[in-house]
Amino acid sequence: MVRGNYFDLLGLSMDATDDQIQDAYHCMARKYHPDIYLASGNDTSLKDVDFVEITRAYNTLKDRAKRDAYREFLRKRGNTPRSEEQGPDQRAEHTRLEMARNAYQRGMAEMRQKRFQSAKELFQTAVHHDPIEPEYYTMLGLAIIEAGMGFSMAEMNCEKAISLSPCKAQLHANLGKIYLKSNIKSQARKKFNDALHWDPNNRDAREGLSVLEHKPSFWQKFTRKK
Repeated sequence: MVRGNYFDLLGLSMDATDDQIQDAYHCMARKYHPDIYLASGNDTSLKDVDFVEITRAYNTLKDRAKRDAYREFLRKRGNTPRSEEQGPDQRAEHTRLEMARNAYQRGMAEMRQKRFQSAKELFQTAVHHDPIEPEYYTMLGLAIIEAGMGFSMAEMNCEKAISLSPCKAQLHANLGKIYLKSNIKSQARKKFNDALHWDPNNRDAREGLSVLEHKPSFWQKFTRKK
């Protein structure tokens, strides 16, 4: 396991978002929680797996005030996380990521207004500027399917998101929604269940499974209107 400061311990950069911090912790908890770790036949001494330290890191970084104070402490100490080491292109990198975030936020606004074509183009811009952020890919997939622009591209982008962050429940749920909208029920059910594996309270996954179990037929809808 990576040793060092809390950001490095969780595999995060110093500008990690709340969601990224939570996802990193949940992913490590699934792997290193003592009950799971021991059940997998690993060394019972747990010398290389300090889950208490992982939890301490999470409890510090999930609180924004504590996170800011810890970040300032690291900078004063001259201990910058490996992911934040200085380089000649750091300023350009920061600008690129800001452009990606801006495009993503505008895309989300377009999604809320159901302007899916415009949202798709903005999410494509976000992916272009930051090709390792899973949230951009999953929203691109949803925008594509909502715009009626093709199942395969929507599926591909959502799968890319999952490959980048396999422990994030919402990414699995979003792919499930694409399968459900495309009437691929078996795959939809699998992805909703995958989402619940990572987060048993994921609302989209629960609602998706409810739809699969109780969705009325066209004839039932028609007779109800009568």
